[in-house]
Amino acid sequence: MKNQKDTNYRVLAALLGICALLSMKSPLADEGVLDRQLAEATPYQDSFSQSQASRWDFDFGDGKALLRKDGTWQIEALISHGGLRCGTYRLGVRFGAGKPGCLDVNWFSKPIFVTRQKHCNNAERPHLGDGYDALFADTFEDVTCAERVIRCTGLCSARSRGEIEPAPQFGD
Repeated sequence: MKNQKDTNYRVLAALLGICALLSMKSPLADEGVLDRQLAEATPYQDSFSQSQASRWDFDFGDGKALLRKDGTWQIEALISHGGLRCGTYRLGVRFGAGKPGCLDVNWFSKPIFVTRQKHCNNAERPHLGDGYDALFADTFEDVTCAERVIRCTGLCSARSRGEIEPAPQFGD
């Protein structure tokens, strides 16, 4: 009888531990994140092969980004606020290496947020940002995926769609 009681307590303790883990926030769960989109790397149209690419392009369907071999990058999207009251929207990106379809990605950094704009009264605003990171230059050949992140604080209701025509201006 004592062994059965010990077993029941162990099972109960294990279940409570699992429940506690499930109730904890995931390290990727960010407060205020409205949208996350993944995109696979495609070589820039002037590149003849992926092994010789000088730039990776990423198409999120409703936004675009690029990463150059020298570690410079750019991201752009048009973000719409769907309400009368105001929210502050931020656009971010991160790069990583994973399997096809951006599965099991090893991200090289946390998302880097490059814009911060207040949206009110159903406003639609372009968000454009860029940056440089030597880490991305060092890992350029390994990059296969990018993640675009839209974060908002305040009263938020976002719809987004990308508007990049035709390609970013710097360094082409």
